[in-house]
Amino acid sequence: MNFYIIVLSICLFVSLFLIYTLSKEDFILLRKDISMDKLFNFIFLIFIVGLFSSRVIYAIIYSPRMFLNPLLFLLFPYFPGLSLIGGVLGGLAFFLFYSRSKNLPMGRIVDFFALGFLSSLPLGYLGYFLLSGGKNLFPIIIGLIYILLSFIFLKYFLELLSKGVLKDGSLALIFLILFSLITLTQKIIEGFLKLAFIKQPENYLILFLLIISVFIFIRNERIIRVKRR
Repeated sequence: MNFYIIVLSICLFVSLFLIYTLSKEDFILLRKDISMDKLFNFIFLIFIVGLFSSRVIYAIIYSPRMFLNPLLFLLFPYFPGLSLIGGVLGGLAFFLFYSRSKNLPMGRIVDFFALGFLSSLPLGYLGYFLLSGGKNLFPIIIGLIYILLSFIFLKYFLELLSKGVLKDGSLALIFLILFSLITLTQKIIEGFLKLAFIKQPENYLILFLLIISVFIFIRNERIIRVKRR
């Protein structure tokens, strides 16, 4: 239980540190008068909502009996079970609602949040590998892939964003596309090995996120190209 909380805390800390580093001198956030306090409060709200939605999706798909016992549902450190895709979808839904209601620069903030989340994924998969007793090598492979992606995003994509080659929000959409592809590929491989891919409802949520992200990314970049012309 303690290790479970430690892994989540470390992932949150890494995300917060990177988001702080990227946003502390960002001129768009400064112009909109968005302080670090406001930004961090927003992050913690997203984290709480994402954690809750992650537990709800997991319970719906894998263990509906959790809803019959509130303690079983709420005490996730003692009764593990979180859906990563459920957390992402729940966090995104809350992000869209909150940022629109507060008139925040949605594209800019979601790019920084995506980079923060991406940077924490390798640690999360490493923790999952250790919690599983080292019996499954998929978390290590996926963790290494996310380490490589973190380098590419921070080294190249962030520069394209700062130069205006990518529109605000496109970096987050690229991350969601790659995240969906990687997770779906993992599920396909694991599912076919167990002959259970089609029977897992969570896989359809990942496919939905992939399709929506690709559609919005194409629409987003098409708009910016039309404006440039």
